[in-house]
Formats: sequence, C-alpha cells, structure tokens
Amino acid sequence: MAKSRPKFVRLKSGVWTVIFKGSPGYFGDRPAFRFKDVSNIVDLEVSLQYINKLMNTMRVEKHYTLTTNLDKIYDPRKIGCEGREIYAIMGKSRQLFSIGILLEVLPDGVKVLGVWPDFFYELIKNKQDILFTFMRDLTEHPENWTYVELSLKLI
Repeated sequence: MAKSRPKFVRLKSGVWTVIFKGSPGYFGDRPAFRFKDVSNIVDLEVSLQYINKLMNTMRVEKHYTLTTNLDKIYDPRKIGCEGREIYAIMGKSRQLFSIGILLEVLPDGVKVLGVWPDFFYELIKNKQDILFTFMRDLTEHPENWTYVELSLKLI
C-alpha cells in the first residue's frame, strides 16, 4: 500500500484597503494602498508604549511626520473600519525601499494588521521576526530612514 502524502494547505492572505485623502507623495501618486493581512503568518502585538515612542521620535526627527490623511479603511472582508483606531506607518529607508505597516490600537496593546508592499509580506512570511525588527528600527534608528509618516484618521 502506497504511503499517502501529507496535504499542505496554502493560506491565502487577505488584503486591507487603505484610502488616503490626496496621496502620500513619497510613496507614489496613488491614493489607495493594499496592505496584505498578516494574521495568518504572524500574531504580533506590542505595548501601547510603541505609539508613544514613535510620537516622541516624530517630535525630534524632522523627516518623521504625523498626518491625518487616512480617509477609509476596509478589512479583508471589504467591511469598513469606522470607529476603530487604526494607523498606517509608511517609511522610506536609506536603502531606497519603502514599507508600510497597518496597526490597530486595542485596549491592551497595538496589533499589526497588515503590511505593504508584497515583498515586505514575503520577507515576513519567511522570517517572522523581521516585522518586529523593522518596527523597532523605526523608533530606535531614525537615521536608517529618509522619510517616515504616521497617518491616522480623525474620528
């Protein structure tokens, strides 16, 4: 009797659609970005202090900015996210690549929802701790970035 081979199920990543008012100029001229959902590859939640640390870095670093240009956000099921405290971090590194991290502030921490672009998702899929490394780098090593934007939606 032949041995049966194990079946592997490929998890499909959903997409968060983030629509900006205008367009974040450093990241192309399109107003909408598709952040790949990371819930099937990594469950990263950091303390609420992360947002405070990022805000403190923004007060000191001229190339870090805070904007209120998030217009609409749709989860992977295409449901709007009104009433949820969601931020988008967009960063351009000195190595000339750009990344985006979509975060939701919850009562007990900050959860990573999605990442942009696809190559960043693929990196994380192959090595999950890369996401934490990039997030730490944004707050502890601002010299590695030419531009960082934290975007939020005014409720």
